[in-house]
Amino acid sequence: CGPAVLSLAPNLAINFSAYDFLKGKFEETSGQRVNRTSIGAICGFVAGWVANTATYPLHVVKRIMQADTATAVGAQRHRSALECFRSTLRERGVTGLYRGLPVTLARSGPVCATNFAVFEFAKKRFRVSPSR
Repeated sequence: CGPAVLSLAPNLAINFSAYDFLKGKFEETSGQRVNRTSIGAICGFVAGWVANTATYPLHVVKRIMQADTATAVGAQRHRSALECFRSTLRERGVTGLYRGLPVTLARSGPVCATNFAVFEFAKKRFRVSPSR
């Protein structure tokens, strides 16, 4: 449970913060009225990439620790997430912490774009006023 929560909470925090920041900048620089659903998709796509790139090493550690747990009893290599992170960094270098990132980004961009586009559409449809 620990590594899973450790990777999910920062990802969501960065994702929503980046989305809010990007959406604010987009609205600030665009002098005209724009489609909120489209803005949600564009900003959501970028926010998903930012969040996943920033937190990807945590996901790698989570997967390594889950794989350790799935092996035979007593064969667990890492005693903690921090020890797993250090070991991975030492054995594989920084690139080892980002192995597989392109596949994750190929999935996360469209997923986050869809999530935030639907979010903006629902706010418009149900007439939820912006918090700004």
